[in-house]
Amino acid sequence: MSYNSITNVSSLEDLLLKYHMFSKEMRWDMKPEELYDPFRYIMDQKGKKMRPISLLLSSSFFNSDLTKALPLAYAIELFHNFTLVHDDIMDNAETRRGKKSVHVEFGTNLALLSGDAMLLEACKLIQQNSSHHTDILKHFLETALDVCKGQCIDMNFERREIISIPEYLEMIKLKTAVLLGTALKMGAQLHDQNEIIQEQLYHLGINLGLAFQIQDDILDCYGDEEAFGKKRGGDLIQHKKSILILCALEKLNPQEKHKFIDEYHSERSDIEQLHYYLDYFKKYNIKEDAEKHYDHFKKLCYDIISQIKIDEKFKPLLQEFVSLIINRSV
Repeated sequence: MSYNSITNVSSLEDLLLKYHMFSKEMRWDMKPEELYDPFRYIMDQKGKKMRPISLLLSSSFFNSDLTKALPLAYAIELFHNFTLVHDDIMDNAETRRGKKSVHVEFGTNLALLSGDAMLLEACKLIQQNSSHHTDILKHFLETALDVCKGQCIDMNFERREIISIPEYLEMIKLKTAVLLGTALKMGAQLHDQNEIIQEQLYHLGINLGLAFQIQDDILDCYGDEEAFGKKRGGDLIQHKKSILILCALEKLNPQEKHKFIDEYHSERSDIEQLHYYLDYFKKYNIKEDAEKHYDHFKKLCYDIISQIKIDEKFKPLLQEFVSLIINRSV
């Protein structure tokens, strides 16, 4: 069966199946082999694939034939994986999705070079498959730069003891949410939809990405390790400034705030430090405060869906997609 044999999209599973079939045809058997080995290594790994599915879903609202959309969806995922390769190098992360990170498996120099090639191949795929829609490549390049800006801001935050919640939201918007918004928008751009529909889909993706990242922060502390796929409290132990930390800092008096910040540099064991933070969160209802931010962006997602100018018959599928992304279990 080829990906072209599935013509009717009636479920998210259909879209995922189409994407995987197309992905298998991208063999990356060019020379030099060493440059493309990391492509196959990371692109074959399991993942949510929410960015390519976003693009395919929005494209399916306007045309059931996804032949033109599939290369763009793959390019979005390729770009996303480029960012992961470089992020893991910057974070000294040894694993990704339960496997060795690319720089651990192939060496840092090749990981850097192959990551750069992923970015360029993604641009090439978009250019080749949207030649009559120059706005698609233009918007993608703007988004790629935004993602780099978000990563830089995140790195800068590591050197600051206190950041504001609005600063944090802007960072995760650039680092995470804009790519999801762009994926949804590109599906509409591909089929020459008007600016109103394009922007509605874009802002849906932005709010979806913000809700997703905030819930990710909450699940880091309160999620089931096996279901979530990450060590509980991993971000806290690494002193990442999640929404929980920022909500706590907003509530603490100056003396407690100073003590709380000093904990960043303590000699406690990981488990002791995690319990220290969790005790503070319980005392001040920090989880509930973080959930208010999550609920705000979640509501915006469903508000946009109710207003978006697409055929009403597609809205249940769009709602299902949004729920799948942001209604993960704690």
